[in-house]
Amino acid sequence: MSNSSAAQAPVRPGPRPARTRLTLQRPDLALIGTGSGEGPPALLLHAGGERRDVWAPIASTLAQAGCSSFAYDLRGHGESGGLNADELPAFASDLAAMIDVLDAAPVVVGSSLGGLAALLALGEPGLEDRIAGLVLVDVVPDPPPERTKSFLRHIGGSGRSAARQRHPRPSRGPA
Repeated sequence: MSNSSAAQAPVRPGPRPARTRLTLQRPDLALIGTGSGEGPPALLLHAGGERRDVWAPIASTLAQAGCSSFAYDLRGHGESGGLNADELPAFASDLAAMIDVLDAAPVVVGSSLGGLAALLALGEPGLEDRIAGLVLVDVVPDPPPERTKSFLRHIGGSGRSAARQRHPRPSRGPA
């Protein structure tokens, strides 16, 4: 029987997994996160202007499938401190610290800014050997440096998406 014809077990809804608040103390600030589930870990890194809670539906699905997940507010976002939030190497260093505190090698999932931080961090000797995999979501591989720094300065510490501030979502009321 080929793998393509084998039925996959569905993910069954169950009780909402317990979520644990995490604090990762860095030399210059504290990163605040959420952990949930048990099993092989996924480290979920959000995009610029987002917060860790953007991953809550994914974390719930992972927990129901027997995996754990860890999502932190990146520096300058949500509840995490904002020092050096315009410097991509600081985000990469934070990622290495997140990996260091896990008991097992995670699959790193990085969206946009989180993916860029992962790519930069994985250039450090030995870090690649400490992860189980890498998933990139909506990552521009070679962004213009000045535009990136300008964006990071603009959102730094606000915890809100710059795009949402400029372009609020339309209401769904009658026309």
